[in-house]
Amino acid sequence: MDLKTTYIPCSPINTPNLPPSTDSVPLADASLIPMNVVQTALCFDGALDEERLKNAVQLLSGVWPTLAGRYEMSKVGEEYEFATQTLTLAQPFPTTHVVQPSPGVFLPPLGENYHLPNHPDAHIFAIRLTTLLPSGNSFLGLQASHLIDGEVKRQLLKILDAFYTHGEAAREKMYELAGCVLPTFFPHVGLLLPYDPIWNLLVERKGHRHDLSGIVSDVIAAAAQSVPVIIELHRSELAFLREKYQQDIAVKLSEQDALSAWWITLLKKVGVDVHRVMYALPQLLPIPPLFPPILPSLAMHAVMPFHIPIPSSSSLCSTPATPAEVAKTIREGLARLRASPDETLRWISAGAYQMRQAAIEGKGYDLLPNDGEVSINSNLRVDMENIMDWQVSFGFSAHQVAFHTFISLPNFLRVFRANSREGEEKGERVELSFNVADEGVKKSLTEIVKEERRAWGKVGAGLGGFER
Repeated sequence: MDLKTTYIPCSPINTPNLPPSTDSVPLADASLIPMNVVQTALCFDGALDEERLKNAVQLLSGVWPTLAGRYEMSKVGEEYEFATQTLTLAQPFPTTHVVQPSPGVFLPPLGENYHLPNHPDAHIFAIRLTTLLPSGNSFLGLQASHLIDGEVKRQLLKILDAFYTHGEAAREKMYELAGCVLPTFFPHVGLLLPYDPIWNLLVERKGHRHDLSGIVSDVIAAAAQSVPVIIELHRSELAFLREKYQQDIAVKLSEQDALSAWWITLLKKVGVDVHRVMYALPQLLPIPPLFPPILPSLAMHAVMPFHIPIPSSSSLCSTPATPAEVAKTIREGLARLRASPDETLRWISAGAYQMRQAAIEGKGYDLLPNDGEVSINSNLRVDMENIMDWQVSFGFSAHQVAFHTFISLPNFLRVFRANSREGEEKGERVELSFNVADEGVKKSLTEIVKEERRAWGKVGAGLGGFER
């Protein structure tokens, strides 16, 4: 391995969303998550141009200056650490699945104290370009910490892609080229209501904050003591589930409602007790109007879950709930929050207060589901056309770029658009990633899924069937 490190100087601020005289960007309470890392890797069937990539990173710093800073960002900022290496390796991972168990040597370090604000030896953004030999293919690893959640990281990649592909001209037509706007920084999240402790009931949290080292240890242990599962479903299968459940209960559902209910029922079939589901903020669209279109310091999406009690589908119940009834309960819970702006604001205010207190104390929140809970962090939107699209091009065809991220946890569902295959329709497959207790549970669950998919295919034959 031949690892070399250079530094890319920050560009002066060059965005209509920040005055040129800006020398700091204060953060709202709702953004003060003390620890968060979004790991991303892109594997290309071909070589990236190193100089074009460096130029794109520099252009990115002009429209997104907080990437070179911490909780408060100097106008000049630090330089970006840019590492390159060569590895003799045919493929970076054994499969093309989005979620992989470990990034290996492909991701750059952020620094030992990346979780501490304003630490001089840590970074908020780091990038590493690996060349695989003998193919010459490129592998791009990016890490971002603090103030960045998955949705924001996705838009960061889209903007970086546009700058790489189109150069400086992309700045003036970013939405046309990347499907997202340049980051906005002012105003921050609109004025929230004064905090009232009773609102903790809305977020179902007691306000207990934890040492960061303990949180990291818990996450590592949860992943290590369980077994990852990957399930791929076709677009037609999701549509079939949605239609079936809608007919069963006569209530309009989203594909995410149907998918969540199906997955929860699947877990219950292998002995996992589930009586409450946690949804992250992206599933609660539309976002309240007090949020800017994109706020790169908004890291509250995953750390402010909304809890929905669900009926039991256990066989021990006299009238166990069907998947359709679980889907209906989820839909009603989300609709209730969306229909009540005041309740939404109280929910956000409670979470914002807790996050600020954690930041003041240098602590954080345990995001792992409690007993009887499942967490759903999905990239699905209202329909499959609006699925949160991580795919970027950097000048390559869709099937020549594979997106990867890492970490899979028990009772924690992550949903992504599967990496494209040549000749495949965009968004044809969806990837579900989660962990179960052991290999025995995984085997049982896999068999159940196979049987159910075979049954769907028979029933759906008149609807055009399912591609395999």
